[in-house]
Amino acid sequence: MEEMLVSLAEGVREAQQALSAVPAVDAYGRPQPTYHLPYLDFDLQVKVVMQSSPGGRPIARLMPFTAKVAPSSSGSQSTEVSGNIKGRLVAVPPQQGLPLPVLRLTLAQRQAAQPTQQTLLLEAANTAGERLTQQAVELNIDPAASQRLNPGLAWPASLTATRLQQAVVHTDEQGLAQAVLDLGNELPRGALLMVVASIGPVRAQGVVTV
Repeated sequence: MEEMLVSLAEGVREAQQALSAVPAVDAYGRPQPTYHLPYLDFDLQVKVVMQSSPGGRPIARLMPFTAKVAPSSSGSQSTEVSGNIKGRLVAVPPQQGLPLPVLRLTLAQRQAAQPTQQTLLLEAANTAGERLTQQAVELNIDPAASQRLNPGLAWPASLTATRLQQAVVHTDEQGLAQAVLDLGNELPRGALLMVVASIGPVRAQGVVTV
Protein backbone atom coordinates (compact mmCIF):
# COMPACT_ATOMS: atom_id res chain seq x y z
CA MET A 1 0.00 0.00 0.00
CA GLU A 2 2.82 2.38 0.83
CA GLU A 3 4.40 1.68 -2.55
CA MET A 4 1.10 2.43 -4.29
CA LEU A 5 0.76 5.83 -2.60
CA VAL A 6 4.39 6.67 -3.36
CA SER A 7 3.83 5.74 -7.01
CA LEU A 8 0.80 8.03 -7.20
CA ALA A 9 2.76 10.90 -5.67
CA GLU A 10 5.67 10.32 -8.05
CA GLY A 11 3.30 10.35 -11.00
CA VAL A 12 1.83 13.71 -9.94
CA ARG A 13 5.31 15.15 -9.37
CA GLU A 14 6.60 14.00 -12.77
CA ALA A 15 3.52 15.35 -14.54
CA GLN A 16 3.93 18.77 -12.91
CA GLN A 17 7.65 18.81 -13.68
CA ALA A 18 6.84 18.25 -17.36
CA LEU A 19 4.34 21.12 -17.30
CA SER A 20 6.77 23.37 -15.40
CA ALA A 21 9.49 22.74 -18.00
CA VAL A 22 7.82 25.35 -20.22
CA PRO A 23 9.90 28.56 -19.80
CA ALA A 24 8.14 31.24 -17.76
CA VAL A 25 9.20 33.92 -20.27
CA ASP A 26 9.95 33.87 -23.99
CA ALA A 27 13.15 34.98 -25.72
CA TYR A 28 12.04 38.61 -25.37
CA GLY A 29 11.33 38.37 -21.64
CA ARG A 30 7.55 38.35 -22.04
CA PRO A 31 5.55 36.07 -19.70
CA GLN A 32 4.25 32.89 -21.30
CA PRO A 33 1.24 30.80 -20.25
CA THR A 34 2.04 28.42 -17.41
CA TYR A 35 0.26 25.18 -16.62
CA HIS A 36 -0.52 23.63 -13.28
CA LEU A 37 -1.93 20.25 -12.35
CA PRO A 38 -4.18 21.35 -9.45
CA TYR A 39 -4.60 18.03 -7.63
CA LEU A 40 -5.25 14.33 -7.91
CA ASP A 41 -8.04 12.79 -5.84
CA PHE A 42 -7.77 9.09 -5.11
CA ASP A 43 -10.08 6.52 -3.55
CA LEU A 44 -8.51 3.14 -2.77
CA GLN A 45 -10.42 0.07 -1.62
CA VAL A 46 -8.39 -1.74 1.02
CA LYS A 47 -8.81 -4.36 3.66
CA VAL A 48 -7.19 -4.91 7.02
CA VAL A 49 -6.41 -8.51 7.84
CA MET A 50 -5.87 -9.37 11.49
CA GLN A 51 -4.21 -12.73 12.08
CA SER A 52 -3.52 -14.26 15.46
CA SER A 53 -2.32 -17.60 16.73
CA PRO A 54 -2.42 -19.20 20.18
CA GLY A 55 0.28 -17.66 22.35
CA GLY A 56 1.33 -15.22 19.61
CA ARG A 57 0.81 -11.50 19.11
CA PRO A 58 -1.89 -10.40 16.64
CA ILE A 59 -0.54 -9.15 13.33
CA ALA A 60 -2.46 -6.56 11.28
CA ARG A 61 -1.78 -6.11 7.59
CA LEU A 62 -3.14 -3.45 5.24
CA MET A 63 -3.47 -4.63 1.66
CA PRO A 64 -5.41 -3.91 -1.55
CA PHE A 65 -8.99 -5.12 -1.51
CA THR A 66 -8.38 -7.69 -4.27
CA ALA A 67 -5.30 -9.21 -2.61
CA LYS A 68 -5.66 -12.83 -1.55
CA VAL A 69 -4.85 -13.91 1.98
CA ALA A 70 -3.02 -17.15 2.58
CA PRO A 71 -5.10 -19.72 4.49
CA SER A 72 -4.68 -19.58 8.26
CA SER A 73 -2.61 -22.30 9.84
CA SER A 74 -4.15 -24.72 12.30
CA GLY A 75 -5.21 -22.98 15.48
CA SER A 76 -4.81 -19.44 14.12
CA GLN A 77 -7.60 -16.97 13.50
CA SER A 78 -8.01 -14.43 10.71
CA THR A 79 -10.35 -11.44 10.60
CA GLU A 80 -10.86 -9.11 7.64
CA VAL A 81 -12.25 -5.58 7.63
CA SER A 82 -12.67 -3.67 4.35
CA GLY A 83 -12.74 0.07 3.86
CA ASN A 84 -11.67 2.99 1.69
CA ILE A 85 -8.69 5.32 1.84
CA LYS A 86 -9.43 8.67 0.25
CA GLY A 87 -7.02 11.52 -0.23
CA ARG A 88 -5.76 14.32 -2.43
CA LEU A 89 -2.26 14.85 -3.81
CA VAL A 90 -1.44 18.48 -4.64
CA ALA A 91 1.37 19.45 -7.01
CA VAL A 92 3.55 22.51 -6.43
CA PRO A 93 2.67 25.01 -9.19
CA PRO A 94 5.28 26.74 -11.38
CA GLN A 95 7.29 29.51 -9.70
CA GLN A 96 6.23 28.05 -6.34
CA GLY A 97 2.75 29.39 -7.01
CA LEU A 98 3.84 33.03 -7.05
CA PRO A 99 2.54 35.30 -9.84
CA LEU A 100 5.04 36.36 -12.49
CA PRO A 101 6.17 39.98 -12.89
CA VAL A 102 4.82 41.89 -15.88
CA LEU A 103 6.91 44.83 -17.06
CA ARG A 104 5.90 47.51 -19.54
CA LEU A 105 8.21 50.08 -21.15
CA THR A 106 6.89 53.04 -23.13
CA LEU A 107 8.49 56.20 -24.48
CA ALA A 108 7.32 59.62 -23.36
CA GLN A 109 6.88 62.31 -25.98
CA ARG A 110 10.22 64.03 -26.43
CA GLN A 111 10.33 67.66 -25.37
CA ALA A 112 11.36 70.21 -28.00
CA ALA A 113 13.46 72.01 -25.38
CA GLN A 114 15.48 68.81 -24.73
CA PRO A 115 15.71 66.95 -28.05
CA THR A 116 18.70 64.87 -26.92
CA GLN A 117 16.89 63.34 -23.94
CA GLN A 118 14.34 60.54 -24.07
CA THR A 119 12.24 59.77 -20.99
CA LEU A 120 11.42 56.09 -20.47
CA LEU A 121 8.19 55.23 -18.64
CA LEU A 122 8.09 51.95 -16.71
CA GLU A 123 5.14 50.11 -15.23
CA ALA A 124 5.57 46.98 -13.09
CA ALA A 125 2.79 44.63 -12.01
CA ASN A 126 2.29 40.87 -11.83
CA THR A 127 0.04 38.33 -13.48
CA ALA A 128 -2.40 38.66 -10.57
CA GLY A 129 -2.93 42.34 -11.44
CA GLU A 130 -1.07 43.66 -8.38
CA ARG A 131 1.20 46.69 -8.69
CA LEU A 132 4.83 46.02 -7.78
CA THR A 133 5.96 48.78 -5.44
CA GLN A 134 9.58 49.51 -4.57
CA GLN A 135 10.55 47.06 -7.29
CA ALA A 136 14.07 47.39 -8.69
CA VAL A 137 14.15 47.56 -12.50
CA GLU A 138 17.44 47.31 -14.39
CA LEU A 139 18.00 49.31 -17.57
CA ASN A 140 20.48 48.64 -20.36
CA ILE A 141 21.21 49.58 -23.94
CA ASP A 142 21.40 46.48 -26.15
CA PRO A 143 24.17 47.18 -28.70
CA ALA A 144 23.76 43.89 -30.59
CA ALA A 145 20.01 44.35 -31.07
CA SER A 146 20.56 48.00 -31.98
CA GLN A 147 23.03 47.05 -34.71
CA ARG A 148 20.52 44.60 -36.17
CA LEU A 149 17.98 47.42 -36.32
CA ASN A 150 20.43 49.54 -38.35
CA PRO A 151 21.78 47.39 -41.19
CA GLY A 152 24.58 49.11 -43.07
CA LEU A 153 25.30 51.58 -40.27
CA ALA A 154 28.88 51.67 -39.00
CA TRP A 155 28.28 51.15 -35.29
CA PRO A 156 30.70 52.96 -32.96
CA ALA A 157 33.04 50.86 -30.83
CA SER A 158 31.53 52.36 -27.68
CA LEU A 159 28.76 54.72 -26.68
CA THR A 160 30.05 57.40 -24.35
CA ALA A 161 27.67 60.33 -24.76
CA THR A 162 24.68 58.07 -25.45
CA ARG A 163 23.91 56.57 -22.07
CA LEU A 164 21.23 55.94 -19.48
CA GLN A 165 21.25 58.36 -16.57
CA GLN A 166 19.99 55.56 -14.29
CA ALA A 167 21.10 51.94 -14.47
CA VAL A 168 18.54 50.89 -11.83
CA VAL A 169 15.28 52.57 -10.85
CA HIS A 170 12.67 51.67 -8.23
CA THR A 171 8.94 51.82 -8.74
CA ASP A 172 6.73 54.06 -6.61
CA GLU A 173 3.51 53.19 -4.77
CA GLN A 174 1.70 52.93 -8.11
CA GLY A 175 4.27 50.57 -9.59
CA LEU A 176 5.60 53.33 -11.87
CA ALA A 177 9.12 54.61 -12.52
CA GLN A 178 10.98 56.81 -14.98
CA ALA A 179 14.46 56.90 -16.44
CA VAL A 180 16.21 59.23 -18.86
CA LEU A 181 18.28 58.26 -21.90
CA ASP A 182 20.84 60.81 -23.12
CA LEU A 183 21.27 60.75 -26.90
CA GLY A 184 24.83 61.64 -27.87
CA ASN A 185 26.37 62.49 -31.21
CA GLU A 186 27.97 59.06 -31.83
CA LEU A 187 24.94 57.95 -33.83
CA PRO A 188 23.48 59.67 -36.89
CA ARG A 189 20.06 61.22 -36.77
CA GLY A 190 17.35 58.64 -37.38
CA ALA A 191 19.34 55.69 -36.01
CA LEU A 192 17.41 53.20 -33.86
CA LEU A 193 18.51 52.29 -30.35
CA MET A 194 17.20 49.29 -28.40
CA VAL A 195 16.67 49.83 -24.66
CA VAL A 196 15.92 46.89 -22.36
CA ALA A 197 14.32 47.00 -18.90
CA SER A 198 14.35 43.84 -16.79
CA ILE A 199 13.12 42.33 -13.55
CA GLY A 200 15.06 39.09 -13.30
CA PRO A 201 14.29 37.07 -16.46
CA VAL A 202 11.28 39.25 -17.34
CA ARG A 203 12.13 41.94 -19.86
CA ALA A 204 10.51 44.81 -21.71
CA GLN A 205 12.01 46.51 -24.74
CA GLY A 206 11.71 49.88 -26.37
CA VAL A 207 13.15 51.30 -29.59
CA VAL A 208 14.32 54.91 -29.43
CA THR A 209 14.87 56.96 -32.57
CA VAL A 210 17.95 59.17 -32.26
